[in-house]
Amino acid sequence: RDDEHPQRVQFGPSRMFSLVTTSGAANGAARVFDAGDGPVAGLVRFEWDALAWFEEDEPIYEHPRNPYARVDALRSHRHVTVAL
Repeated sequence: RDDEHPQRVQFGPSRMFSLVTTSGAANGAARVFDAGDGPVAGLVRFEWDALAWFEEDEPIYEHPRNPYARVDALRSHRHVTVAL
């Protein structure tokens, strides 16, 4: 946890957390909304600019694609099987 005191933002009280991986740490990368009765209580919001985002092996610079709207073929190092 990055702070000991909750912050009050648009959707209710929240606390900032760091994300730690084998390649380093991203301070203040996750905002966790306090449990309560708000619409986002208990959810986590990730700060976009604090992280590197990928869809499979492709870096993305905007919001992720909606998997329910269409299906795209992306480059991947994993073996992928599609069955209909």
